[in-house]
Amino acid sequence: MAITQIDTKDHAALVCTHQTLIFRNASLEARYPGGYAAFIDQFGADTNADISVHCVSAAVIAPTVGKFEAMGLKRSRDFVVIDAVECEMWRMIHADAVERPFWFDTGADWLRYRHWKGRMLVWYAH
Repeated sequence: MAITQIDTKDHAALVCTHQTLIFRNASLEARYPGGYAAFIDQFGADTNADISVHCVSAAVIAPTVGKFEAMGLKRSRDFVVIDAVECEMWRMIHADAVERPFWFDTGADWLRYRHWKGRMLVWYAH
C-alpha cells in the first residue's frame, strides 16, 4: 500500500478516513507481537517515522480496538481512535462557525489532528 502523506511545515501528516486508529510506532514496537514491522505487514497501515494509521469500517471498530487493548495497548497512551467521517460531517454542518484550518482535540498530547483542504490529517507532536 502506498503511504498517504502530506508534507506540512515540520512533519509528514497522514490522511484519516472512516474509523481511524492512530498508533505510536514506539508502542507498536514494544507491545505488538512481532513489533512495528509485523503490524505494518499484517495491516498495511500508512506510516511515517512516528505514527501509523489504520482505517477500518464502523462495523469492525469495536472488536479491532478490543484486540489491541488485549495486547496491552492503551488508548491515549499508545493509540487514538478518531471517527473521521463524523468530524467531517460536524465541520460541514458548522461551516460558518469554524475557522480554517480547523483543529480537533485528539485526547492525546502526542497527536495533532486537523481538517485542511478537504482532508483529515494527523501527525505526531514532537
